[in-house]
Amino acid sequence: MVDLDKETEEKILNIVKPYHKEKDYILNYLITDDHVINIFSSINIGKAITTEDLTKIADILNGEFIGFKIVNQEYRFAFKLPE
Repeated sequence: MVDLDKETEEKILNIVKPYHKEKDYILNYLITDDHVINIFSSINIGKAITTEDLTKIADILNGEFIGFKIVNQEYRFAFKLPE
């Protein structure tokens, strides 16, 4: 498994952090072998990340937003990364 570099994590965190109530929110994600990154966000935040912000994240990742689903009280936003 691979992690994002710290600069990329920070850019994404700056976009998603306002959607979370926790002051100490930490970016939570998983990159899979098929070059997909899932960014996890609690459903208890009261609002989902906007399409505009998801597009910004896709641009940062040089990838494509491919959808989201709700699993175990959290949103899972999926992005296809370049291979």
